[in-house]
Amino acid sequence: MRRVVVSQEASELELRPPELVERYRELSEREAVPFFQGKPLVEVPCPFCETAEVRSSFGVWGFQYRECSSCGSLYVSPRPAAEHLAAFRRSSESGAFWRGILDEIARERYEKVMAPRLQWLCDVTAEHFQSPVALVDLGGLEPEPLAELTDTGLFATARAVAPEDSTKPLEPESAAQVASAFDLLNRSFSPRRLLSAARRMLAREGLLFLSGRGLGFETQILWERPAHLHPIDHLNLPSTEALERSLVDNGFELLELSTPGQLDLEMVASAAERDGSLVLPRWLSYLIARRGKAEHEAFQEFLQRARLSSHFRVAAQRRAGTDEGTPE
Repeated sequence: MRRVVVSQEASELELRPPELVERYRELSEREAVPFFQGKPLVEVPCPFCETAEVRSSFGVWGFQYRECSSCGSLYVSPRPAAEHLAAFRRSSESGAFWRGILDEIARERYEKVMAPRLQWLCDVTAEHFQSPVALVDLGGLEPEPLAELTDTGLFATARAVAPEDSTKPLEPESAAQVASAFDLLNRSFSPRRLLSAARRMLAREGLLFLSGRGLGFETQILWERPAHLHPIDHLNLPSTEALERSLVDNGFELLELSTPGQLDLEMVASAAERDGSLVLPRWLSYLIARRGKAEHEAFQEFLQRARLSSHFRVAAQRRAGTDEGTPE
């Protein structure tokens, strides 16, 4: 299984301006608490390995984060029902605020995040298929990136669907050779159901591409205090082991599982600077304060090599015969 290390200029100020992230979280909390009050919450086991035993927990906005005792993932339980999550995301002022921020920094985010992601998808696809193939996206791509993919000549079609549109295997003529689900596992009420839907959309030996935030260095150090931790956007924070296990259980063979995040150390340093009550391990405070850019970059590269960064990307291939009646 492949793992990669990337080196690219990326700044927290470009991708996640701290003051705007904090404003987004404040708006979200102010809206979420009354919105979900009185609505039923659903108790769930670990959404990746389905273990019910909990190692520890902490609260954010009245929601409870639990740490799975088996795979180590963090997840919200009990959690709002899927339809209530969708309604909040669709109608909330905070969601509109954040979409506006993303529009303002669209160029920087495209150059630093989307363009490398699309290039990675194209490179892996080209390794496995010699002629143009069909791509289906489960909701993480806008129309413009989908159009760019078809312009490469690697894809005969590229279309977006909702995961719930596939409740049974597709017919051979409509099955895709490539599926993408970028930044969806964190928000999904049921990640395993999302992976099952992706499998059902794929033909034999079809490729699945995933990305998202995982249980990496930033979260391990800051735990319940990361600036990004948002119970509605981050229902699920999988460990590397959880990603591998849930994909294998859902009929996939992993081709790549990497954590190419580049901001972990910067985000931890920024959090410590903003919050004087945050106490970091002595060695980490020393690294941040006493060492320079070269050592900081070397440490972030180590996190990538050890698959300890807080962002993941996965390329997986659907195993043959994993669904009776699925196109072979």
